[in-house]
Amino acid sequence: MSKDPSPGKPVTSKKELYCSISEHSISAMKVRKAGDPQSNYLDEIKLISKSCVDLLRDHAEKPQSVIAHIEMSLYRHYKEELKKLDGEIITLFNRRKRAQPNTPYGEKEIVDLTVQINNLERRKSFSIADYIEVIVCDTLKQVINTHGTEILNNFNPDEYEYHGEISFIRSSDLKP
Repeated sequence: MSKDPSPGKPVTSKKELYCSISEHSISAMKVRKAGDPQSNYLDEIKLISKSCVDLLRDHAEKPQSVIAHIEMSLYRHYKEELKKLDGEIITLFNRRKRAQPNTPYGEKEIVDLTVQINNLERRKSFSIADYIEVIVCDTLKQVINTHGTEILNNFNPDEYEYHGEISFIRSSDLKP
């Protein structure tokens, strides 16, 4: 049985809902990466979930479309973040090349810059696939918890996998 409230409130536009999903998906990833308290992450998941439900219920969007939008939003943000990190690394690397290794200050500067470069390289190495899978699954589970499985056409979030730029649903057929 669906847990959806009765209709009657104004319908938010598709564009606004998709923008909201993008914004809150990216925020959820940032919060999760920063290791912030779980409640902030769950708040973001609830906001994504609400927009997903509105798209599914009010605009008859397919679950696959909503999932693909979350994936694309996170992947695009990840690519932008990589570009920024690469720029920062190049800047630090060039500063390190100009440092004078034969002076105490220059030696310390080289060590400090090397540490900063290594930290940025570590930030680049996180797995976007893991973040996408967790955020999509948590969102879908939240949708089910608040609105029942029917809204997702009985899709099981545990069957979702992210594979690069395309997702894969193990059951392959969603039940109508």
